[in-house]
Order: sequence, then C-alpha cells, then structure tokens
Amino acid sequence: MNNPGWIKFGLAIICGVLIPFALAPYDYSLIVIPAIIGIFRLVSIAANANQAFFLGGTFGLGLFGNGASWVYVSIHEYGPTPIPLALILTSLFVIILSLFFACQFYIYKRFFSQRISTDWLSFSAVWIIFEWLRSWFLTGFPWLYLGYAAIDSELENWAPMLGVYGLSFMLLLVSLSFYKLFSTKQKTYLLIPSILWSIGFGLSYYEWGETVSTEKVALVQGNIPQSTKWDPQLVSLSLSTYEKLSQPLWSQVDLIIWPESALPLLHVEVKPYLNNLKRQAYKNNTAVLIGLPFWQEATNGTDDKIYNSVLSYADTTNVYHKQKLVPFGEYVPLENLLRGAIQFFDLPMSAFTQGSSNQSPLFIKAKKVAPFICYEIVYPDFVANQAKQSQLIVTVSNDTWFGKSVGPHQHFQMARMRALENAKYILRSTNNGITAIINHRGKVVSQLPQFMRGVLIGSFQWRSATTWYAKFGSWPILIFCLLILLGFFRFNQSGT
Repeated sequence: MNNPGWIKFGLAIICGVLIPFALAPYDYSLIVIPAIIGIFRLVSIAANANQAFFLGGTFGLGLFGNGASWVYVSIHEYGPTPIPLALILTSLFVIILSLFFACQFYIYKRFFSQRISTDWLSFSAVWIIFEWLRSWFLTGFPWLYLGYAAIDSELENWAPMLGVYGLSFMLLLVSLSFYKLFSTKQKTYLLIPSILWSIGFGLSYYEWGETVSTEKVALVQGNIPQSTKWDPQLVSLSLSTYEKLSQPLWSQVDLIIWPESALPLLHVEVKPYLNNLKRQAYKNNTAVLIGLPFWQEATNGTDDKIYNSVLSYADTTNVYHKQKLVPFGEYVPLENLLRGAIQFFDLPMSAFTQGSSNQSPLFIKAKKVAPFICYEIVYPDFVANQAKQSQLIVTVSNDTWFGKSVGPHQHFQMARMRALENAKYILRSTNNGITAIINHRGKVVSQLPQFMRGVLIGSFQWRSATTWYAKFGSWPILIFCLLILLGFFRFNQSGT
C-alpha cells in the first residue's frame, strides 16, 4: 500500500455507492450497516478535519452518483441537452450535493470526535441535522435518507412517532452499536438494536386513529409519452385518452383521480371539456381530481400567473396550486440570466408560480383531502403539516421525466413513508407509474405496472388519525440531536 490516503478515499466512495442499494428498487436494507460502519471508521481515523471533509465529499460522490444520477435522464433525454453538457450538469448536481457530507464530516471531526465513548452518538446526531438541512437549504433535496431503508422492517413502526429522520437515527445507532460491539467486546451494545426492534414490534399492534368510511377509487394512468405530451398538435391525445379511460367509471366508483398535468393545456383553454367532466361528476355523485396547469389573470398591476394544479369536482369545486416547485423543471432560478441559454432552461411549463402556503385542503363529500403534486410528497414536515387535519392523502405525479431509471421507485418509496408517518391512506396517480393505493401502514394495497395504459380500481379508507409525527413534526428528534451535540461540545471544550 504505497498510498494509503487514496485507499481511504476509494473505500469512502464504495461506502457511498452502497447506500442506494439499501433503498428502492433494490431494498437490500442490511447493506446500510457495513456502509455506515465503513465511513464512520474512515472518518474516525482521518488525520484531521480537512481530510474528513474530503472523505465526506468522496462518500457523497458515491452516494449521489449512484442514487441520484437519474437526473441525467431528465436533462439529456427530455431536456433535451447534448450528452457532454448533460454529463457536466449532472456532475455539478452530484458535486454540490456531496458538499453536504463534506461539511457534515468536517464538523463532526473538528468538534465531536475526541471522545471515543461518545463519538458514535455525535456522529449519528450530526448526520441527522444534515439530513434535515438538506430538506430545505436552497429549496431542498430530501432524497436518499437512510431512514427509507427501514421500510418493511420492525423499525418502520417508529415512523408515526419520529418520522424518517428518527428512523435514520435508529439505523445509525444500530449500525454503530455493532461496530462498538466488535471493537470493545462489550455485549451491552447489543441492547440498542434489541430494544429498538422489540419496541418496533410492539408498535406494530398499535392502531393510530380509526376508519371513518371505506370507498372505491379509480386511478387513471394514461401513459402519455413525454416527447409528445406538450406537442400542440398532439394534446388531443391526452384529452381523448383520459376521457375514454374514465367513461366506464362514472357511478361505479366514488372517486376518480387523474395524474399531474393529465391535461397539458391551461384550464381556460379546455373549459367545455372540463364542464362536461363537472356535469358527469355531479350527475353520478362521483368526485374527480384532475392535474392540469391553471391560469390566473393579472390583477392590480401584477402579471398573469400559471400554477401547477389539481382541480377537484365533487360536492364543491376546489383547486390546489403546487407549493414546492422543482428548480429548472417548473421554474428557472436566476431566470433573466439562464432563460434561453440552453434548451434545458426552456422546458415546457417551466415558468410556474408558487402556490400560497395557506391553501385549504380539498373537500370531497364533506371530507378533507390533502393533495400533493409530484415532488411535494418527498418533504416529510411539509406533508405532515398539510395532512394532519385531513382524512386522506392524494399525490399526483408525472414520473415520465425519470424514464426507466431508479427515480420513480425511490419516489414511490418516499410516498410509502409519508403514509406511515401520518397513518393515512395515500392514493397515488401517475402518468406512467408507479400508480398505487397505499394503506395507512405504508403497505401497497395494489398497483399498476409501469409504462402501461390502464386504470387501477380499488378501495381506500378515510381515516381520522393524528400521529405524534403529524403533531410535532421532526422537532423532537432534531432537538434531541442538538442536545446531544451541545452536551458533547461542552464536555469536549471543558476537557472533562
């Protein structure tokens, strides 16, 4: 080993690459244990905080390079952007995200790694704080959290109490307790996974809230190609597809849901079409939710506004405007500088307006629905805050942008976690998959295959439940981690 420094960085990138394999669609959840142990050991033996910074950046390159490189599909295939430029933009995206881990491990090494007896706890606490920071800094990218690996294990039953950050913290503790077990030979470290798993098993028998009623839903998956969706000559294909697929459903189900931008025209451009849907809904006592762009005329000197919206025809007519917009896909940061520079910065419908943060839930037959459009479902606290007063969660999406990558599977897994955290059914309607009904325990009741045109018909429950996580959000686990770090920092400073 002529250059052990390069070996460390090689091992760091391998640890990062392993993490996404613990998540959907692979679901090799136990692989997080050696990955976490490996990077903890590498950072612990780093010569100084600067080396820990570069180890963290290298780890992040592996994690995001493997787990988030699906953005290349959006940039190149649907941008469309030439391959060299798409590779550069994807690499910049991965590098910027990797800086989170670089800063995270620098802070840990610089301030919290001195005491061997507590280093594993402070390492875990710093990790959670940075997962949370990644959920909002520069609009946020709350993707590839460790906690998603806990789905379908006993630990998932903690989600209604502590959310995905709590599950991430537990996976860190479990992994590093095994490391401490082997490094110190103290069997007491086995208590941590034993206790967490045992309590998780017990929580599986606890029922959050109760069922209000059970109804039938039809989720329509049009499978319209992204390459033709916004073509003015072919928009009629979307209108006719969703109309034909929905025609047999009226009066057969209680609720029909079309995905995000099912209608690729402004609502004012398809008024006769929408009026017909409205008449059908009222006539058959069947509610319908429709994803489409919504135009608002300029008032009081302001410009016209276009929203990415869900329109609801039920006992009343409601509309929800998307609040969490995707940078470059739905709006262009620094628009005056970037708009028109390359084709990727001029995608169809990339000038949406952000919806208000104080919108009311949608009402369907006097019951409240919390709607989320595409990317919004991945924000844990945002979903909990919007959903806690509702009895059902609906998310509509157009994952066509991800192509055949792992992106749609990761997106779907995060929706499952939101169902768990809030103990509510989630009805997920997408253009080309994964369309599904998810129950209040995060289990998939039924789903349609990807890349096919069809309708998923099934039953769902309206549920009255307010979980601890819905009430308090991520604050309990965040405050707990901050107290850990504050306590250890003071001890390190005092030398006691």
